[in-house]
Amino acid sequence: MAHELTLDISWLKSNNIRGVVQACMGENAAEIEVWNNAGILNQIYIEPYKPHFNNCLLKANKLKCDGAKVACVEGALHNITGKTNFFINIQNDSHSVLPMYEDRPEVLKWMVSTDEIEVLSYTLDDIFTLTGTDPKDFNLLFLDTQCSEHLVIEGGKNTLSYFDFIEIEIQTHQIYDNSLLYDDFTAMMDKKGYKVIKYSPRYEGGTELARDVTFGKK
Repeated sequence: MAHELTLDISWLKSNNIRGVVQACMGENAAEIEVWNNAGILNQIYIEPYKPHFNNCLLKANKLKCDGAKVACVEGALHNITGKTNFFINIQNDSHSVLPMYEDRPEVLKWMVSTDEIEVLSYTLDDIFTLTGTDPKDFNLLFLDTQCSEHLVIEGGKNTLSYFDFIEIEIQTHQIYDNSLLYDDFTAMMDKKGYKVIKYSPRYEGGTELARDVTFGKK
């Protein structure tokens, strides 16, 4: 099961997850229900794609548990503040600030960007100022930004260390331009004081293309 640790309510409770920052949400924003069933009181959601953002906003306010503080930000998490290109792929609901890699694995040749738009971009450090929240209230970072997660990490120079756990989908084959693959990504995280505590492989056509990885502080 994808993200089997961080989407397990008993694990969330036993590790005292008091706040979650999540980007991006996807079409169904399914994780919102999990966070609220686990009683997580501090929630920030970042989503650059307008249809997904609208659904996230609706769902986050509808499902929030008693006492929860919820903030939704329309924009892309990045290592820059301002604006960025955003590549839409409606074929499989995967969107990224990075363009597709031309020589990606054969099983993913069918994936193409169907549109390119400009969206607002924020760093992880920006988010807490923007939402008026205290980073000390958040200890889980949940990212699914389609291979641009290393840029998000770079944008957390002052706030990354507040997170006890970080959940990321990391590619083992190049799918998007300028992304970091598993070995390079885990090496980067090691330098920042995080280690892999669990991973689950993802396959497409019998080929392992990515891993859902849970990092914890060393």
